[in-house]
Amino acid sequence: MARESISTNTKRKLWSQCGGFCQNPSCNKYLFSDIGDESVSIANAAHIIGAGNTGPRSEHALADSIQKNGTSNLIMLCLDCHKMIDELEDKYSVEKICEWKEQHSIH
Repeated sequence: MARESISTNTKRKLWSQCGGFCQNPSCNKYLFSDIGDESVSIANAAHIIGAGNTGPRSEHALADSIQKNGTSNLIMLCLDCHKMIDELEDKYSVEKICEWKEQHSIH
């Protein structure tokens, strides 16, 4: 079964919350890379609690009671930080990632 995609309005809200910067406070990288006159997005909308049954942090107590593709379960990160939190999931808890988002959200 294919994963449900994140809606356009949810992506827009995430962009407005992050202000164009990675929400990992130790990174805070601008989420566009300029190459000459061109600009490329290096942003990823990352799931805080994994979208699937076996994804990173998918076994969290709230996994069955949240909207997986809702703004409260997504954080805007650069490509590097997204890879880091997913591959080193034992070092990046749901609570820690939620703290990042809260610290770096423009309300």
